Parts: sequence; C-alpha cells; structure tokens
Amino acid sequence: MNTSPHPKRTPLREKAHLNNIPRFFPCSLLIILGGYIYVQRELWLLYRKHDVRTSFVNSFHLSSELIPEKAEKCAICLWGLPRAFKAIVLPSLVRNVIEPNVKYNCDYFVHFHDLGFEVAGRSGAGGVVNTSEIYLLQETVEEVARNASMSVLPTVKFTSDTEENFLNIYRDLMKKLRETKDEKGKLLYFPHADESYHFPTSMDNIVKMWHSIQSSWNLMQSFEKENGLKFKQVAMIRSDVFYAAPLDIYNVSDDRTAVIPGFGRYPVSDRMIYGNYNAVKIWASVRFESLDKHVQLMYEEHYGSGMHSENFLQMTLLPKIRGSNYSIVEHPSICFLRVRAEHVVQMIDCDVQALGTIPFKAKSLESKIKHVENILGRSCHGIVPKRTPQVLNCTIP
Repeated sequence: MNTSPHPKRTPLREKAHLNNIPRFFPCSLLIILGGYIYVQRELWLLYRKHDVRTSFVNSFHLSSELIPEKAEKCAICLWGLPRAFKAIVLPSLVRNVIEPNVKYNCDYFVHFHDLGFEVAGRSGAGGVVNTSEIYLLQETVEEVARNASMSVLPTVKFTSDTEENFLNIYRDLMKKLRETKDEKGKLLYFPHADESYHFPTSMDNIVKMWHSIQSSWNLMQSFEKENGLKFKQVAMIRSDVFYAAPLDIYNVSDDRTAVIPGFGRYPVSDRMIYGNYNAVKIWASVRFESLDKHVQLMYEEHYGSGMHSENFLQMTLLPKIRGSNYSIVEHPSICFLRVRAEHVVQMIDCDVQALGTIPFKAKSLESKIKHVENILGRSCHGIVPKRTPQVLNCTIP
C-alpha cells in the first residue's frame, strides 16, 4: 500500500517546463506563455475560492499517520431499507466492505425501516422487502473476523422502526413539510425546482433517510456510553446498494478528513461518508435541527430548492463540517450501485455526475455486468428491456 502523504492539489493546467525550452525560443512567446500560465493560475484560485462543493483529488492514498493503533476503535453504521439484502447487497458487502476493514476490528451499528412491501415509485418498481435478512450481517461479520484470526469478534447491533412508529415520531413534522407555503403561495419545503422530486413521497423519503442515518448514529453513541469507549473513525453507509469497489474507511489523507463519493454529484453526493468521528457526527446528527435555517437560506438564494437532499448537504452540512476545521474530499474510485426491491441493480450510478477517475465508469456495459456477476458468484439475467435507467436483473429463480 502506498503510504505517501496526500499529494498537493494540482492546477487545471500544469506549468510549462521552461528549462526544456531551447534558447532560440522567441522571447515574445515566452512572455505569452508566462501570461497564459498566470491567467490559468488566477482562474484556478478564483474557482477554488468560490467552489462550495468538495475538493477534487487526483490521487488518494492512506497516509502512514492514520494506520490505527490496536486500542483505537472504529465503527461502520448502516442505514436505510435493506432491499434484496441477502441475494445482492450482502455478497458485495463481504467482498468490498467487511473484508477490507476486518483488520481494524470495527463494530457495526444498523438501523433499518421494517417495511414488508415497497410500493412503486422513484426507487423502482417496488416489491417485497424481506427486512429480516439484515440480521445475516452479524454472523457474516463474525465469520469474516474468525477467518482473519481476529482475537476479538466485532460487535453488531441493530435497531429498527415500523411505518407506524415512524409516523408517530414525525407526523407533525411531515404535516408542516407538506402544508407550509411561502409568500408566493408555493410549498416552502418541497424542492419544486427539481422535476425529479414527487410530492409528497420525495419529502417523506428524505425524512426517512435522515431518521435512519441519525438512528444508526444514536445506536453507536449509546454503545459508546454503555461501554465507556470512544470511536475515532466512523463510516455511514447504505444497506441497499451493491458495493462494486473496495471501501477502506481508513483510506484518508489525514485525521481531519471526511470522504464522500465522487459520483452522484447533484451537485455533491449524499449517499455515504466516512472519516473523522467529529466530522461524520455533523453529517449524521444535525439534519433536523438545521432544516428550517437551511430552507430559509434556499428561499432567499436558491428559490425552489427547499429541502433538496444534495443541496442540503452542499449548502448546510458541508460548510458546517469545514467550519469545524475538517476537510472534505470526493473519493476517486469508490463505486456502489443502488439495488431495488425487485432484485435489480442500477448500472449507471457510478457514471452519472461522476469523476472521470472512477474505474467502474470506464468499463463497457458487458464488463460491468461480468463484474457484478463475479462478486455475486452467479449469473444475472441481463439488462431489463425498456427500463430507464438501465438495471440488471439479478433475481434468484
């Protein structure tokens, strides 16, 4: 493993190697070239000054300072609705999350929505969701630890909410989100400027997402208090995706860094984070308390954005993290694909609004299918015809 320090960010254009220019090179062209470099540098600095997304990284290495000591604790928190967990998600978790991190002996904390059936919508065609499959995670994590000859087995904790429990907690908030209008008569919280959002289900799903994230975080914190310990490195990851590339939660540039995906950037990705405990804590635990202030900001500066999930991350959460003196980077190779209840894998997730450095993005569709099948250890049934975006049918007969 490369243990060199995190490399300095490079400008959009590399400086010319003036020492290699022949002596007879016209002075006027040297002046022009120098002016060009200066302008490019100033444009880059201006871009960096006003860029409110994340810092682009051309390469990404684990620094030697961040190799954890034996006494250091880490946690991996999973959240969401575990769609097709046993058949599709779990094999990829083993290959690209559990095994790469087994040497750190991280504990796992899971919140899931206990929903037996998902209706068709923005998340796919819907179908049966066997949420009990999520409990397979415990024996799987323990088996991987034993195979790695770990002296202590990781802790795996679960918590969940039924739809009834969820509504009892958030009924008043959801009524407020659905009914509050601005001075123009438009719904204040609904992101009506984004046509992909559907009323009211998109807002409902954001609340469910936030609740699941915060619940898995709270479960981890309760474990800390009960056992008198403190986690240092934390990952917040989804339980409904196919992990197509290795995810090492200590793969950071330094101990004051948080990492988010380099794909699904609308304008940044809200699908995962890992890194320093305190940076991740902001991402995971201050969403509801920050909502009203954020929506007011959107009303004044980005009318129609409301509680748009990625804009909330870009304009509110990431600035809070940076304001606490932590840096945020987009990982150039992490890739995971959303899984739907009908046992299909969304194949273009790492292609859209993505950094050009993601290896999975460069693969042909045929190679991507073979890659998924290799991790699953079985064949799938091809691309579902007339389905947008493209999904791979990986149902088990």
